[in-house]
Parts: sequence; C-alpha cells; structure tokens
Amino acid sequence: MKLRHARIKNFRLLSDVELVLEDLTTVVVGRNNSGKTSLSEVIRRLLTDGSAQFQLEDFSSACYDGFRLAWEARNNGEPDDAVRVLVPYIELRLTFEYDPNQPQLGPLSPFVIDLDPNCSEALAVVRYELKDGQLPQFFEGLPPLPLAAETELSFFRTREIQAVANTLNSRPRKTLGWKTPAEALDEYLKSVQQSSVATTG
Repeated sequence: MKLRHARIKNFRLLSDVELVLEDLTTVVVGRNNSGKTSLSEVIRRLLTDGSAQFQLEDFSSACYDGFRLAWEARNNGEPDDAVRVLVPYIELRLTFEYDPNQPQLGPLSPFVIDLDPNCSEALAVVRYELKDGQLPQFFEGLPPLPLAAETELSFFRTREIQAVANTLNSRPRKTLGWKTPAEALDEYLKSVQQSSVATTG
C-alpha cells in the first residue's frame, strides 16, 4: 500500500494544491511562505489530532468571499441547506494505491468498499466543516447589515496578518536551538517569573 497523491483545499497558503508522491522519497522544496509549513501542519492536525481545531485565519484568503456570501444568504433568509453549501471547509484528500490480491489492507480497509479487480486505488477524504445545526452559533454576533467595503477589508486583513504571525511564530529556528519563537518566548517568560519569585522570597 502506497500513498500516491494528496490534495489540500482552503488551508492558509494552500487554497487548492495537489501533491504527487514518488515511490521512495518525496522532497518538498520552496521559498519562504510558499506553503511548506502549511502542508505539514494541515496533515498533522487532520490526521494526528484527536479533535482538530481551526480558526478563521487558518482558512485560505480565497475562502473569504465564501464566508461573506454565506453570511449574506443567511441574512436574506435562505434555507440552512443553501447557506451551508456556501460555507468554506478545509479538506485533505489522500489517494492510496493497493494490491487487490492482498486482502489485508490494514487501516485502509474502511475505505475499500468493493475489491474490484480492475481497481487498485482508494480515496480517503478528511474534512473540517461546520456541523449540522450550528449555523446560528456560527453567525452569532455578526451585524445583520452587510459590511461596508472598508470594514470588510479591515476585518479580513487583520486575520491575514494574524495568520502570517502564527506561521512565523510556529516555525523552528536554528538560532533558538530549533525551538519556535513562541516556545522560546514562553521559556523566557517562565524563567523571568521564577527569578522574580526567588528574588522576592
């Protein structure tokens, strides 16, 4: 069994990206802020976290129009099913290649419904999306009237800046002993606090 193909939608810099994997080793190379960290992060969250959590700034900026359209549809009295179709989601699609002559497929078994001898691929889809019945909670607190163009730009631009900051602060640095800036700052603040307690004690 081999992982052959991955597709990521709507996560940070990866609005719609496909990755074809080699037989032995696949190396992901790119300039800074090209999506390398986003690739590993979305896989880690969706496949290893027991209950993945995402914030608005984790969604690609290409999703913002979708959120706005869903909000406007909600305000215009559209039915929930129509609104849910407009709400963006984060998705990871993994295509596996397997040998149909080997019935022991391990963790891939739930995704193989029928062992068609002419088929040797299985598709696993992992998606982070709004749960049923949560539209009222999702839009709670938003004004009923459309945002002015300037307000809308400010609203989403703030979240884009926050997304960039999160990416930079979660990237390990050689100068910090391969800690992330966030980890280094946390250690420093703890050491200052302990020093202060020792001094005053």
